[in-house]
Amino acid sequence: MTSGAFSFGEFRLYAARRELWQGERRIALPIRVFDCIEYLLRNRARAVGRDELMTAIWGRTAVADNLLDQVVLRARRALSDARGERAVIRTVPRFGYAWVAPVEIIDAAPASTHDAPRAVSPVARRFPSRRWLAAAIGLSAVACIVAIGAMLRDRAIVPPARADSVARTPLAIVMPLEIDGDSAFEWMRLGGMDLVASRLREAGLPVVPSDNTMALLRGTHGESAAPDAAVLAKAAGATLVVSGLVEPAVGGWRVALRPAYGAASPAAGVGESQDIVAAARMAADELAVQLALPGAGRPPLAKDSALDALLQRSQAAILSDHMDAALRVLDQAPSDQRSLPEVRYQRAVIDLYSGRPETARQAFAAISDGVSATDDPLLRAKALKGLGMAEMRLADYTAADTAMSEAVALLDGESDPAARYQLGVVLSSRGGLRSVLHRPDDALFDFGRARVLLESSGDRLALTGLDSNIGVLEETRNRYAEAVPYFERAVREIAAFDVPNRELRIRENLAKARVLLLDSVAAGAEDLRFRTLIDEVADRQLAEYARVIRAWTLFAVGRTDEALQLLRALRELPHDAGDEVRIAWASELEAEHALSIGADAKAADEATRTLKAHWDADYPQLYARAWLMLVRAELRQQQSDRARESSTALAAWAAKSPDDLARVYASLAKAEVEVAASENREDAASAFEQALADADAARVPFEILEVASAYLDFLVDKGDLGKATLVAERVSAWAPHNYDAALVQVRLYHALGQTGAWHAALERAQSLAGERIVPPGLAQAPSSTQEPDRRLGDRRTFGTLAR
Repeated sequence: MTSGAFSFGEFRLYAARRELWQGERRIALPIRVFDCIEYLLRNRARAVGRDELMTAIWGRTAVADNLLDQVVLRARRALSDARGERAVIRTVPRFGYAWVAPVEIIDAAPASTHDAPRAVSPVARRFPSRRWLAAAIGLSAVACIVAIGAMLRDRAIVPPARADSVARTPLAIVMPLEIDGDSAFEWMRLGGMDLVASRLREAGLPVVPSDNTMALLRGTHGESAAPDAAVLAKAAGATLVVSGLVEPAVGGWRVALRPAYGAASPAAGVGESQDIVAAARMAADELAVQLALPGAGRPPLAKDSALDALLQRSQAAILSDHMDAALRVLDQAPSDQRSLPEVRYQRAVIDLYSGRPETARQAFAAISDGVSATDDPLLRAKALKGLGMAEMRLADYTAADTAMSEAVALLDGESDPAARYQLGVVLSSRGGLRSVLHRPDDALFDFGRARVLLESSGDRLALTGLDSNIGVLEETRNRYAEAVPYFERAVREIAAFDVPNRELRIRENLAKARVLLLDSVAAGAEDLRFRTLIDEVADRQLAEYARVIRAWTLFAVGRTDEALQLLRALRELPHDAGDEVRIAWASELEAEHALSIGADAKAADEATRTLKAHWDADYPQLYARAWLMLVRAELRQQQSDRARESSTALAAWAAKSPDDLARVYASLAKAEVEVAASENREDAASAFEQALADADAARVPFEILEVASAYLDFLVDKGDLGKATLVAERVSAWAPHNYDAALVQVRLYHALGQTGAWHAALERAQSLAGERIVPPGLAQAPSSTQEPDRRLGDRRTFGTLAR
């Protein structure tokens, strides 16, 4: 489908951004609901059959009818069309649906809701910017999804007390409850599930967190209302699956729970009460007794059923990804309930999740000030953790560390399992923060402690976030080979879940690491999954940034035409201040491509456009690389004086930059300028040696290859084949997986006149070339007595560094 923007009534839909706006409010929609609205809107000239709509939404027709009905109902609710008027989506009996609201095609983009960029102070050398780290490690509105389940969980998973009990302690998962009765209590499907899971944890049974359960259900069963217990157990790594039925009873409600998978003997828990929440709690307590859990039979903690019902109704909306509905539940509560700290806390978490960090910060601060460590240390610690998350979103990292550290101090002395679990959650978040603060040893210590506390919890989403954060930390230290195993494990673990935003962030980092390690083959192998995730995520900026990364990886594997189409499509999209990095990076890639095909003037224009963007403090390597592209373009156009001026400006900027790799590009630009001035060969050689030494110190294969390739050209042209052989050997290990590294070997063997070695190297380069063409001079067989060919063609292709 083509991109478009549409207006109907008080609504506006922006297809390219995947956004629906009502007036000045953006409405958060599940992916399939948005797809339903967009498809009916685009096909508004005719009625759409049910099978056609199912195929458009799910990609298949083998979908239960009631699932389509649910999606259409949610679409109507989002469009204020669910009260019988059917002024937007009309049902066509025995056929399907039709769009009936008048529509106007519009061009304007919605007002930006993104935070303005903040100034970032200089940091220690060898580390990228804090803003990049905060985004990469997941300290954004999107990544709050990672923490929201733990932040809202009243009771923690109970880790086994002794190592020898780990194997004997089962992990359970509670499925959504089946509701037979008043539709007004439909919220018990998920709210009751979460309540039962919490009570079983209190009794000593590790239970998969409810946010994990929902993501697993979406990942393994789509939106099926009747998931297969065995399939769910396998996906969760659980040994026990609990199902439940809620139905009317004489004078109230009856809740019946039973193991649907994994119980050694029949067990059941039944509770009856006039109060539906009390009935669910009684059923969970009885099931705990039947399962002989260590905490079974203990008197339940004093509970306020009305408060429980309020929180679980809101929690049900959160688990369904309906943040606006969750807030409405809380806002419609009586004033005495709204003032309770538990309710205020839940509202603050929703604000944080929904991209209102300043509102959340104020609420968390008020809660932590008003709840003493004596009265409720767990709630105070959770509020402090939330305060730290909000401060990170607002880029006040020092304040965030203060809040997180106070939370750790509160929880460290607690023996209660709930506090120990929350300690793991806080340590994981503080470890990410300390990566941003460039305190790698402290970060790793926090991550290590967090893993010990979270490992037996069943919270696999928290553990994938932990692995991803450690991978990002290793990247900040230029240790990409060490980072890859963490990203790979996170990708494997998250595959069972339907959390596209999170998975995409992990895969972004993994793709970048693989390209920087010159493993282009591996980087391109999972492109189909990468592309699918980009199409699924609702966060526009995340998707567009991922498309630039995808374009970079496509260039790395030689799929040039597809990469260019992707970049040019991105340029046509509306953008705001928050898109500056994406636009600058796309221009830098265009500059490199233009150089590779001899479009030198275009390369200079694109590089100049990139250098005008204000991103040098955030992405110094990319900024320095754009300078190098400009120098090369000017040299190609015989503008040696301008090239020298640009090289000098790059050197002056790099001297002040906090990043070592900026100096690599400055030295390389100087060397290439000196090469053009043929009388300064020794100066050129010295500059190449300095650039290679700087690249070696930084330990990034991508930069080592960039310098070695240019240096090899210089040495072959100079006739110093002995030194050229040494330089080529520096990158030979990467030749089986990377086209540019393979081409270095082709050039060396061609210059040496080694026909057999040249032929083998040429075949390898051609197998990695994709749409790229080996320079004609290198594709012709060498003679054993030839002089070094000084006009073999430009062997460089292009890539870029994004960290």
